[in-house]
Amino acid sequence: MEETREEFVRRLEQKVQRWGWRVTLVFDGGAFPSSPFPFSKQHGRIRVLFSPPPLSADDYILEFLHYRRRGESLVVVTSDKGLSQKVGALGVPIASIDCFLKRLSLRARRETLGRGRGKPDRESPHHIDRLKKIFEDRLNRGS
Repeated sequence: MEETREEFVRRLEQKVQRWGWRVTLVFDGGAFPSSPFPFSKQHGRIRVLFSPPPLSADDYILEFLHYRRRGESLVVVTSDKGLSQKVGALGVPIASIDCFLKRLSLRARRETLGRGRGKPDRESPHHIDRLKKIFEDRLNRGS
């Protein structure tokens, strides 16, 4: 289990480092039963926390959200329905794990497709309207 967690953190760190994100992962702290404080490890831009006993990771997240600085930008990523409801009641944005992984994948794919071309990796409505006007102007000149 610990090896799987470490591999996940390592892979996630590669992505968040490139994009400048800061991430806090919270796990149940059963491996550290003697400390009343959360055990913390830093992996680049990822902080890994293990909840202090007797709190579960979910309880620790809710406590953290209760005492956080207002206005701080954050999203809680969880697929736990009970935790999602409680976090939502606090007014904090939530993303499911599937949604988060899809965003990571999409961002990586856009980055790969845009690499080396010197072009934006997506077309905004402004760019589409501009290109449409150029196309129509050329079409009208040709007729």
